[in-house]
Amino acid sequence: MIVQTCKKCGGNVVLESENVKTIGICEFCGTRTTVAKIDEDQAIALYNRANKYRETCDFENASEIYEELLLKNNSSAEAHFGLVLCNYGVEYVKDDSTGKYKPTLHTVNSTPIADDVEYNEAIRLSDGDTRAIYERDAREIQKILDKYLAIAASEKPYDIFISYRHNDDRGLPTLDSGIAQKIYKELKNKGYNAFFSKISLEDKLGSEYEPYIFSALLAAKVMIVVGSSNANMNSKWVKNEWHRFLAQTMKDHQKRLIACFIDMDVYDLPREFAALQSQDMRKVSALDDLVTSIDKIFGKNDSAHVNAGVSEIISTFSSRNAELKDLIENGYVYLDQENFGSATREFNRALDLKPNSADAYLGMVLSDARSKDFAEFKSLFNSRYMGFLYESTVFQRFVQYASGAQRNEIVELLIGNEKRELAKYKSVQDDAINSGLDAHSKLADYTLSEMTEVSEKYQNSNINDKNADNVREILDNDAFYIDELISDLERDNEKIKRDVLAGDW
Repeated sequence: MIVQTCKKCGGNVVLESENVKTIGICEFCGTRTTVAKIDEDQAIALYNRANKYRETCDFENASEIYEELLLKNNSSAEAHFGLVLCNYGVEYVKDDSTGKYKPTLHTVNSTPIADDVEYNEAIRLSDGDTRAIYERDAREIQKILDKYLAIAASEKPYDIFISYRHNDDRGLPTLDSGIAQKIYKELKNKGYNAFFSKISLEDKLGSEYEPYIFSALLAAKVMIVVGSSNANMNSKWVKNEWHRFLAQTMKDHQKRLIACFIDMDVYDLPREFAALQSQDMRKVSALDDLVTSIDKIFGKNDSAHVNAGVSEIISTFSSRNAELKDLIENGYVYLDQENFGSATREFNRALDLKPNSADAYLGMVLSDARSKDFAEFKSLFNSRYMGFLYESTVFQRFVQYASGAQRNEIVELLIGNEKRELAKYKSVQDDAINSGLDAHSKLADYTLSEMTEVSEKYQNSNINDKNADNVREILDNDAFYIDELISDLERDNEKIKRDVLAGDW
């Protein structure tokens, strides 16, 4: 049987216990890691192939395999977490000083891991030690991400990003790099601030290129992709850059990509470039034509300042985050002091800065419930709070934006309360059966009425935003459970009536 490989070093993983199929120890690096709960050799081979692609930083092909695995089994937490590693371009590199494998990122993503859809699915589908390992790995990645975002926020914005393959398979400079350098020099002479990795990254550590690349991609209004072959334009890092830039053009229609090619036919450009502007660099006037096109994109008089707005956004990133953190912390201090009015004010101000802040919405829920903290809220939680929560727009927003762990804790409270209510109603039913037909008719009808209301409340819940699918699924499952109990009670009711008519009561 094929053995699953380690996500960090590629070594073989041996199950930690025959009773736990999702955790193992890597024989090579000693890491305690998660594995997929599968026995088929074909599926294991696919997971191992995806790991191999990630080890070589081919995140696109790795993602395709994880997607294929999820088509076969969408409940695989390991495949969902594999997509998380691809979304953030995670490569594990051995630290020579400690011998441990540490994450480095090749794709800075401004979305915190706690808000990543695939991460929340992995957490939802796992439990115990398996979930703890995913959370541990996510914390390590988030720490690097925060560092990279801080670096990116401090960088001077670029007008143009030049993407090209520097060396060929033999390690020799490509024709592409020579053309790219000519373009860079011409743009520099025209007053543009262009990102050209050979120069822009020459004083940066190799392991920390990504935050500078991310910052440049975010700020640049124009990307120039230089290539002398389809293979070069589709090479790993070049494609990584233009693929991310094209994703930005879908949100910002002012951004433009220009393909500059030489010694190849225009029809050999990557298919994603089919509808984009291109420039044949074999033409005598190619460089002048390129600069003219760029001048038109930026405008004749403001090319040097076109990115002022983007620069301001990046420079204020850290300060806004700090202000948001202070407001939320102040809100929880006011909660602890039972100053609910001031707490609500602080949380509202936090939502002005970040309208999808789950922490701020949770604070609003606690303030509305007059609870000092979440522990007190849980201790007071009973049927009295059910109507409050279902009618609360603030609570629905919290569920929509909460991380998987936050959402699951609230849902567990809801379901736990409903199960207690159901147990109480079932007790009423049992007492009714034991006390005679008259009592049964009265109390059982009350029970059925109450339980039907509970069922309809679940089924008609307004928590139906696409970001709250996890909650929706849990509530639907619980509604089914309630419906089953209602059916049982109805059958009991009919049985008692038949017994009475038969004279057996």
